[in-house]
Amino acid sequence: MQIGNPPESKRKPSTDWVSKVATLQNEYPDQYGMVGNYSVGVATHIRQGDYPAFLPEHLRGAEPVEKEQYVKEHWEVTTRRTADGRNDVYVKWVGKGCECRECREAG
Repeated sequence: MQIGNPPESKRKPSTDWVSKVATLQNEYPDQYGMVGNYSVGVATHIRQGDYPAFLPEHLRGAEPVEKEQYVKEHWEVTTRRTADGRNDVYVKWVGKGCECRECREAG
């Protein structure tokens, strides 16, 4: 058994999610965009900060509570159940004009 913190994740944001995030932030701020039809877990993981594309680069290796707080302050995520038993996931960027440290450093 090995005791200690695991190595930093090598998980990188997928180009599909990077594209969706950029479109929502730059072209449709404060508007919901349906990003796809997924299991409800996808929305939960976005809210928890588990999707790196929704985070500034320096937060991608942060503690879970920091990532979740950032997403909570900058994104709204909701779902609508569909006939196939999955969910349309809608996401809205609400961080436009934000003055938090992450947004100031990114700007």
